[in-house]
Amino acid sequence: MIEKDSWAYEYDGSLDGLLCCVFEGFSRRERPVQIFSHQAPQMTLYPVRQIATDPERAGRVWRSLDQKISPLARDWVEQGFLCDFDGKELLIYRFLELGYQKGPAVTNMLGNPVVNQLFSQVRAIGNEAHLLKGFLRFEERSGVLIARIEPKGFVLPLLAPHFSSRFSGEAFLIHDLAHGAALLHRPGAWGIVPVEHLELAPLTSEEKEFQRMWKGYYDAIAIRERENHRCRLCHMPRRYWAHITEVSAPEPEGRPALSSRASAG
Repeated sequence: MIEKDSWAYEYDGSLDGLLCCVFEGFSRRERPVQIFSHQAPQMTLYPVRQIATDPERAGRVWRSLDQKISPLARDWVEQGFLCDFDGKELLIYRFLELGYQKGPAVTNMLGNPVVNQLFSQVRAIGNEAHLLKGFLRFEERSGVLIARIEPKGFVLPLLAPHFSSRFSGEAFLIHDLAHGAALLHRPGAWGIVPVEHLELAPLTSEEKEFQRMWKGYYDAIAIRERENHRCRLCHMPRRYWAHITEVSAPEPEGRPALSSRASAG
């Protein structure tokens, strides 16, 4: 690729928008030195090119990932975009540059710093989604199953297929407080929506009793003489504890409703 003047790309923060950045860069035969979204503007000394989101162009790039690189590389791009780390857009762009040159072999090039960093981030968000499939706890409020999480990455798209299949006949909501979003499910359909403010009905006496019994069971099967706090933290990191029924503090009596705030991302 012929390098031209250095540019910073600004896009709308969506995966389609990032794919349009890839389309624009390759079409113009230029390599952006920064890519950032409207929601998180950055200071830059480079001229800024505004990249409009075009579903047709995004679709062309998306299909090319399968055809010219591999389905695995496409999955890395999709999951890497869900991660929260500075510079993820430029990292994905550089990975695709390599992918279009090397083809399917690019995902085996772990000695390359670009490939290695993206692989590490994808593995981390995959591990977090895997842990939350076991750590996530639902509670019933007004006939709806509710769960709260505070993940490092935006894992709701990775959790949706699992819980929609497991609880296909239930109405449930998984609220991601860290990213200001919620997974909403009803039988036959699900969606992810931004949530700034969520008020929930108080726990029913029946739900409180179920939680009390579960905590009692958890305590009863514990073997005090074999407690290993360090091992426990390795398998169940402390940052998950606030929303795990058996280890979290009980909800105060007389609390009329739960109010949780998070800025929409």
